[in-house]
Amino acid sequence: MLIEKVPLHERVYDSLRKSILNGELRPGERLNQNLLSEQFGVSRMPVRDALRMLENENLIEYQINKGHVVSTFPEEKLKDVQFVRGILEGQAVERAGDYITARDIKKLEAILEETKDADEKDDRKRLRKLNVDFHFSIYNLVPSPALAELINKLWYSFPKYILHEERETKHTSLQEHQEILDKIKAKDYKTAAELMRQHIATL
Repeated sequence: MLIEKVPLHERVYDSLRKSILNGELRPGERLNQNLLSEQFGVSRMPVRDALRMLENENLIEYQINKGHVVSTFPEEKLKDVQFVRGILEGQAVERAGDYITARDIKKLEAILEETKDADEKDDRKRLRKLNVDFHFSIYNLVPSPALAELINKLWYSFPKYILHEERETKHTSLQEHQEILDKIKAKDYKTAAELMRQHIATL
């Protein structure tokens, strides 16, 4: 069996992207190509290609006299992203009503039970994962690759920790997720969609 090797620039890109999104690399931090080449044990070309990909996603920017730095995420930009997310994800919730099954409901209930446990233990890493699981377990029910691509791109267009540093959201998010699920179970998908829009607007 042939095993495909991941191109070097994609390995560098994936690693840097994760570091930006989880906060290991902070806004304004410089990304030196020579140091990155040494860190990853590759030539400068894969690093340069990886930086270009990150720049296309607006996760980094090029500044004169500094080179590439991790992008800053001003409040105005975050509000704009959240506004568009609310429209798309609310629509996804409403459309998911045409496809959701009893098994899907049980999966969402299990995610919320795990979330309560992680909340009680203040396990923030697990909370972040379960938050993603809850949202995308709904969105992925909709057979629309275009919608999925747009939602996914916006979700990972900035580090989520920026929102959480501004406001403690974990208790509120759990309660709002439960309210959304309650409306889905009641087949009130329009209200569930509106609750999702409000949920995203208050993150």
